[in-house]
This record gives sequence, structure tokens and C-alpha cells, in this order.
Amino acid sequence: MIDLYPMICKRKSFHVFSKGENLSETELQMVQNHCAELSTLVKDIQTKFKIVPIAETTCRRGEYCILVYSEHKPNYLQNIGYMLAQLDLWLAFCNIGSCWYGMGKSFETKYGELDFVIMMAIAKQDEQSFRKDVSKTRRKPVEHIWQGLERPKIADVIRYAPSACNSQPWNIISEADTLRIYRLTEKRGILPAGKAAYYHQIDIGIFLLYVELCLQHEVISFIRNLYLQEKTQHGYLSAEYRLLQHTMS
Repeated sequence: MIDLYPMICKRKSFHVFSKGENLSETELQMVQNHCAELSTLVKDIQTKFKIVPIAETTCRRGEYCILVYSEHKPNYLQNIGYMLAQLDLWLAFCNIGSCWYGMGKSFETKYGELDFVIMMAIAKQDEQSFRKDVSKTRRKPVEHIWQGLERPKIADVIRYAPSACNSQPWNIISEADTLRIYRLTEKRGILPAGKAAYYHQIDIGIFLLYVELCLQHEVISFIRNLYLQEKTQHGYLSAEYRLLQHTMS
């Protein structure tokens, strides 16, 4: 199994794709096959991933779009974010550029009984096109996303998690052996107010994957509890991680 952690520093959002080789049928099938191997955040939620030319969507970036469909169950949006974030990092490993295209629309709004959720634009890219210096990535400062007496190394890495519409709507409160992840309610960027909560829940799924990759990299075992977006003074409580090894360097 590929270690996705190093890909955090390699991946980037390709808002402009350079023209190069087209993805071959073999490569497209490889991507499709990998979609079936993604780990889920929530069990027993049916999902489907479909690769189509961008002409079959409203997207005008890249060569193809990966369309994601899901049944509606509690935390289904977080589940999609968690799964697609894995694919995003794996694509970077394969030198396939990607861009979360949050506001894009598919002309196929259903896949059987499943509803369209989100898409990702992809295209083959030269390895030199990927990120070289992660510190130049525009993200919220660590102090804006991490609250706690200590600021471990993972705090500097998890902040590089992407978001579907570049909102970064997350906050972590660290207390003793527990990390609590909250979804913020503030509106950022160009998102219409009615769409913010939808995409922000996908973003939380992305963020949870990055939290877990960082904990695993530091060999910190954990027990994860998901919540149904419980509203608190800090935002919507989305997940709690009980750390089985208390020390984070």
C-alpha cells in the first residue's frame, strides 16, 4: 500500500493544467480501479465514481472529470470528502494533476439511485509541475486552526489540507489525550450562503483524512468518534480522536 503522507507536500490544486500527454485508456482504468479500493469514513454508504470527459460537465479544466455519487445517509458528505482526499493524494503519486471543482455540475445528476455530490478535474502532468515548496501554499496560519497548550508537529502539516471551494472551515481543540474537530460556520470566499454548509461538510471529511495520515505518520494510535454535526460554541463538532499515546512532538 502506498504511503500517502509524503504526497501531502507534493500535491497541489491545478487551477491551470499544462498541456501534455493525454491519459491513456490503461491509466483511466487504473484510476477507476483505484476508486474501488478507497477506505471509507462511514460504513454502509453506497458510492460510485465515474470518469468522463470534461465536455460532459460544466468544468473547463483538465482532460477528464471524476464524478462522485452517493446515497444520502448521516455524514455522507464527510465520507465523500474522506474518500476523494485519498484519491487526490494517490493521483499526485501517479503524476496526475487534480483540482477539486466544488461548484461544477455534471449533466448526469444520478447514477442509478445515487445522487451527484462533487467532481474532481484531472489531467496528466509532468512531475516538475507539482509542488516543490509546501510552505508557499496559501493556508490559514496554524494558530487560526489549532487551539491547545501545545502545538505538535502535525499541526503544521494538517493545515495543508485542501478544501472543495478553498474555505478551510475547520478548527481543532487539543485537550490532554483528545483532539476535537469542529466545522466552522463562518462564510468564506464566493460560496452562496445556502451552499456553504454542504461543501464545508465535504471539507471536514478531507481534513479528517489529513489528521489521520499525520497521526499515523507519528505512530500515534487513536480511536475516532464521529458526530452528527453537533452545534457548540466552537462550531459544529464533527469528530473526536482519543489518542492512545499521549505525547505528540
